[in-house]
Amino acid sequence: MTKLEVRAATEDDLAAIAAVAEVTGQVEEWSGSDPAYVRHLLAHGKVLVAEQRAAGAQGTVTGFGATRRIGDGPAAVTMLCDLFVDPGAHGRGTGQALLAALWEPGTPRITFSSLHAHALPLYTRAGLDAWWPLLYLGGDVGSLPRAPGWTVATTSPEEVAALEAQWTGIDRSADHRAWAAR
Repeated sequence: MTKLEVRAATEDDLAAIAAVAEVTGQVEEWSGSDPAYVRHLLAHGKVLVAEQRAAGAQGTVTGFGATRRIGDGPAAVTMLCDLFVDPGAHGRGTGQALLAALWEPGTPRITFSSLHAHALPLYTRAGLDAWWPLLYLGGDVGSLPRAPGWTVATTSPEEVAALEAQWTGIDRSADHRAWAAR
C-alpha cells in the first residue's frame, strides 16, 4: 500500500524535481530541470513535491508544483508557475493534491498555458483562469526588421522592475534580477 504525501520542497529535492521535469519533457532553461529556476521559486514562491511512499520505505518524488504570489492586498493573485507529474503516476490524484496545497486562500488563481493535454482539464476543475495564452516563439531575432524610430538599449533589472511597478503597481524586482542572471 502506497501513500501520497505532499510537502514543501527543499534544496535536497532539486535532483528529484529535475528528474520529474525531464521525464515530462521540461529540459529547457528556466524549467524544473534548471536548478537556478527552482532555487528562485524556493526563495520567492511556494514549491511543493508529491511523494509516493510505501509503508516503512523512503518516498519517491512523483510530481512537483510551484506558485508565485503576484501583488499585495486584495489585488493579489496566485499564479501557478509549474505543475508536473511523472507520467507513471498519472491518474492517481497527484496533480489534484499538489494544486489543492499550492493555493493561497482568498486570491484569484491564474496560469498562462500548458503544452500538456492533461493540464487544461485539471486546471479548469481547480478553478484556474487562463488569462491569456503564452506563445512559445523561437528563431533568429536579428532577422526581424526594426520598426522606424525604435531603438534598443541595455538596461538594468532594477530599471525594468521600476517601470513595471509604475505600470502595474507590483514590485517584481526579484523576478527581473533572476531573469537578467540567465
